[in-house]
Amino acid sequence: MSAVDWSAVHHAYGPASDVPGQLAAVIVGDDETRDEAWWNLWGNIHHQGTIYEATAPAVPILLGLAAWPEHPDRAQALLMPREIAAARGELRRVVAAGAAPILDGWRTEPADVQRALLWLLSVDAGLRAERQDLVAAVLPQRHRGRGSWRSPARRTRRKRRTPSSRWRTGSTADPECPGWDSNPQCPMGSPF
Repeated sequence: MSAVDWSAVHHAYGPASDVPGQLAAVIVGDDETRDEAWWNLWGNIHHQGTIYEATAPAVPILLGLAAWPEHPDRAQALLMPREIAAARGELRRVVAAGAAPILDGWRTEPADVQRALLWLLSVDAGLRAERQDLVAAVLPQRHRGRGSWRSPARRTRRKRRTPSSRWRTGSTADPECPGWDSNPQCPMGSPF
């Protein structure tokens, strides 16, 4: 942590000089302190899915925390890098490399860490293909072969018609109110 000049990098609210304290609280704090620190970290370095300058230097620290067998928040320490990797593609390799030792020993991990590792795999098809043993052991059978777990070559693209997409495209049951975009005066109002 000390190798980074946190005041020179920024997060959602400005200079990231508070991030080392939040990371320290996550590492050594009691339950309440850790909960608050996690809340602050999510809001600062991954605010609403946005990645900042202070995010990348925090990733190795979070992955180191995830590798610490006695830490009570190991799953949380895997979930944040997963979300960071999903938001910023170039960090996928960093997260995958940092998580490799934990992925290698997944069989001895507690169930919550195994599930977090499975979620981590969902961000990268190549990594997921390499770790089919974890997928087969942890992902329930009823979820295999669906969506992002299906091989990209076998995946079929079907357009889903959600209620809001039906509304926007005018395929609602009410002919007087065909859709928000085509009739903004509709008494039903916006579906959003």
